[in-house]
Amino acid sequence: MLKRQLLSAILILAICIPLFAQAEQYGTPVNIDVAKRAAAAAVAEAKKNNFTMAIAIVDPNGTLVYFEKMDNTQNGSAAVAVDKARSAALFKRPTKAFQDTLAAGGEGLRILALQGAVANAEAIQIQVHLTRDTRP
Repeated sequence: MLKRQLLSAILILAICIPLFAQAEQYGTPVNIDVAKRAAAAAVAEAKKNNFTMAIAIVDPNGTLVYFEKMDNTQNGSAAVAVDKARSAALFKRPTKAFQDTLAAGGEGLRILALQGAVANAEAIQIQVHLTRDTRP
C-alpha cells in the first residue's frame, strides 16, 4: 500500500513540475499602474500627431493587462491592437520584423504559418525594467 502511495505521489510530481515551469515569464511582469502610464504616453503621442488609435498593453506572456480605445477609432482596431501587442510580446520582436520577412517573399512566406504572428509595422515590444530604490 505504501509503495502504491509513494508511486502515486511521484507520478503527480512528475506531471505537475512541467506545469509550473510553463508559467515562468521572460520579462518583468506588467502591473496595471505601469500599463496605464504606458497607455497614457501612447495616447498623448497619438493626440500630438492627430491620430486615433486603440492601445493594448500585454504582459510578457501576452496576457492583456490594459486596453484603451480613443474616440472615433475604427472598430476593427480594437482586436488588431490586442493581436499586435500579443505578437510583439510572445515573439519578442516588433511586428515590423514579420512584415519585412513576409514582404521579402520566398521563404519569408513561412510567417503566414506562425500562429499569433502579426505582420504589421506598428506594434513594438517595450520591456519594463523596474529597479528598487535602495537609498537610505
